[in-house]
Amino acid sequence: MKFSEYIKKIESETPNRVNWLFGQGKKLMDDITDRLVSRISFQEKQVLFGGELEIEPFIRSLFETDLFAASRLYIIRDCHEIAWTDAATKSFTRWLQNPTGESNLIFTGNGRKDFPATVKKQISKTADLFELKPLYENEIRDYIKNLAVQHQKIVNSQTIQMIIELCGTDLQEIHSQWDKLMLYLGDTQEIRQQDVEEVIGLTSHFNVFQLIDNMMAGHYLKAIKIIHSLLEAGIHPLQPMSMIIRHFSQLEQLMLAADDPTRLQELKVALKIWDFQYKKFMAQIRRLSLAQVEIILDVLGEIDTELKSRGTSSAHAGVIFEKGMLKIFANLKQVVK
Repeated sequence: MKFSEYIKKIESETPNRVNWLFGQGKKLMDDITDRLVSRISFQEKQVLFGGELEIEPFIRSLFETDLFAASRLYIIRDCHEIAWTDAATKSFTRWLQNPTGESNLIFTGNGRKDFPATVKKQISKTADLFELKPLYENEIRDYIKNLAVQHQKIVNSQTIQMIIELCGTDLQEIHSQWDKLMLYLGDTQEIRQQDVEEVIGLTSHFNVFQLIDNMMAGHYLKAIKIIHSLLEAGIHPLQPMSMIIRHFSQLEQLMLAADDPTRLQELKVALKIWDFQYKKFMAQIRRLSLAQVEIILDVLGEIDTELKSRGTSSAHAGVIFEKGMLKIFANLKQVVK
C-alpha cells in the first residue's frame, strides 16, 4: 500500500484496536504512528519498549474489564525484542480473537518475523497492518503535499520539486527543513519557490545537483556562492567531493550505455537514480563528451587525493577545493553555450 493510501485509510476509517507497523524508515513509522494516535480515543497513553516489556503481566492487564478503568493506548516500540513465552503467546492469541477491556495497541518493529507464528497468524487476521517501504519519487511529493495540508499551507508542484531537489529523499531532512520553513513563513499561507530557496537553499545539507546545475548552466558566480556557503558552514570539502565524484562517475556509466536504452534503464534502477535526476543526467549527456567527463574525473581524483593528504589542514582544504572547482568550471566552460 502507498503512503497516500495509508493516510486515506487512517483518516476515513475507525482505527482498529490493534495496529502493527513494520518495515523501513523510522521517520515514516513515527509519522504513521502519530497519525494513528490522533485518531484513537484514549485517556492514558504509555510508550513501552519490547526489550523491557514483561509480556505476561502486560497481557493479563489487557483482559481487565473494570468499568472505572481508563481507556489506554499502548505504543510498543521495537516489538521484535519482546521475550515471548508459551503462556504469553496463548493468552495474547486468545485476547486477539475477542479483545476485551479498553486498551488499544500499536506495535512497531522491523518486520513480519517480530511475533511467534501463532500470534503472527492471528494478528494478521485481526489487526490493521502497515508495511512501510522507502517512498518512491511520486510518494515523496504526496508526503510533502500532506505536510502542507497538515499545516494549512498552499504549495504548487514546482515548489515541491525544489524541496525534493534541495533536501533529497531523507524524510528526517525534509522534516528538519520543513520546520525551519514553517517558522520563516509564520501566518503566510502560500509557500513560494523563493521562500524555499531562501530558507533551505543555502542551509540544507549539500546538494550536488544544485551546484552542478549551476556549473552546467554557466552560472559560475552562483556556484561559487554555494561553495562558499558550504565552507562557511564548516562542512569539510571531502563531503561535497564524494558527492561530486559520485555524480560524474554515474554520468560516465550512463554515457557508456547511451546507445542501449535497455541498459540505460537497468543502470537507472541499479544506481537508484530518480526520474528528475535522470532527466538532468540526460541533458548533461547531450552537452558533454565522454572524453570531457573522463578529464573532469581525473581532476576530481587529484583534488580528492590532495584533500586526503596528511599534511592538509582544514583551512587549506577549503582553498584546495575551491581551486579544484575552478579547474572544473574552466573545463565545462568550453561546452556551455
